[in-house]
Amino acid sequence: MTQTNDTARTPVSVSLVAYGFIGLGLISIISSCASFFTVPLMKKLLTDIAADYNQPMLDLTPALDMMRYAPLMAACSIILGVFTIYTSLAFIRLRSWARLTLEIISWIGLVLSILIAVLFVFSYINSGPMLVLFDDPVFARMLNIMIILCMAIALFFIVPNFLLVVYLRSKKVRQAMRS
Repeated sequence: MTQTNDTARTPVSVSLVAYGFIGLGLISIISSCASFFTVPLMKKLLTDIAADYNQPMLDLTPALDMMRYAPLMAACSIILGVFTIYTSLAFIRLRSWARLTLEIISWIGLVLSILIAVLFVFSYINSGPMLVLFDDPVFARMLNIMIILCMAIALFFIVPNFLLVVYLRSKKVRQAMRS
């Protein structure tokens, strides 16, 4: 495939897909930056809960382990978001390599979204002493809200990624990239 010049008119189907990816890239960057502030707050909350219920911190290892890796995951997500935006801009310019790259990014995003949602739920449900706290209505409500929020965030990334893969593989987009 040859690359077209930047002045060629970009088909609407390609533009819509590209802007969808730009939106996901921006959301990824913003949410990852926000996690640099929220993870320390969540860690303090867990520490306070452990202190209030006289539970040793070592028993909160699964939840705290996940938080220990959160800055690395956030940094990777920021890099992926920036790369997604860069690739989306190349896709608008009908660069032949951009369609395959965006499809790969989508599949990585789908797998990571599902994995993060499962790990999040698993780490909170299987935290040893936290099981004792399920009797506390405030804690149980907070845990339910956190699980629902995590699943909503995961779906927020899963559904658009899936739809974008479908559109990337559509006949219109493939033809536009070949012309």
